Amino acid sequence: MKKCLSQLLILVLLLGLSACAKTPVLSETVPTVKPINILNATIAELDEQTMLLAGSDVSAEAEDVYMVSTSVQVFDKEGNAADASILRPGMSITLEYDGNIAETYPMLLLGAKKISVISDEGDLIGFYRGILRELMETDPALNEGAEVIGFDFSALDNLRESEKAALMYLASQDAGLEYVSGTADELTELGYIDKNRGEFINGVLIELETADEKSESFTFSVSKWRSGTGAIGNDSCRAKRQNGVWSYEPGTQWIS
Repeated sequence: MKKCLSQLLILVLLLGLSACAKTPVLSETVPTVKPINILNATIAELDEQTMLLAGSDVSAEAEDVYMVSTSVQVFDKEGNAADASILRPGMSITLEYDGNIAETYPMLLLGAKKISVISDEGDLIGFYRGILRELMETDPALNEGAEVIGFDFSALDNLRESEKAALMYLASQDAGLEYVSGTADELTELGYIDKNRGEFINGVLIELETADEKSESFTFSVSKWRSGTGAIGNDSCRAKRQNGVWSYEPGTQWIS
């Protein structure tokens, strides 16, 4: 009898050990948290749904132009929660996002979480955009048959490369034309300008340069060139910022 009980006890223990061995060990599930990235940028343009941003980091290049939704948490310069209606072109901001970027141009930045306003120094991109729009509307005969705008901003010294790229994008959208960037010599090498004829084959070249730059003022010259006998410009214009708004006095206007 004792032998039977001992054998039964051993069997029960073995069955118990076997059951324990087959029981899965449940581990605590740790939720995956996407890393938060920070983008420092200038607002180049915005509407009710989207913003065009130009990267403002020291390392920002021409490719660092982004489109992002305005449906995101917004905080003012004091760190208080605010409505997206406080955002304006020209503001410097930081944007927190989860790192997802669609490789388009401008790049589509997905997963935006939070915008914090850093400063508002005036909309210099918008100021130049208005000048270029006015220039394209002046002497429209120079634009006839144009399919592309060439932009030479190599001597435009008060915008970052990303901000120049955002300005080119916006100005070309205003004109409804494709665009290319480069000096007259570079565009000649690329085949846009016929050196022998001295003519932009299917477009116009816009040149914009600055000088005498101060925190609240600078001078600039701007021109539109189609050929040696077809060009207009405005030299030594004086720009100034007052109450955060840029304006200018025309300089010497010329035509050839």
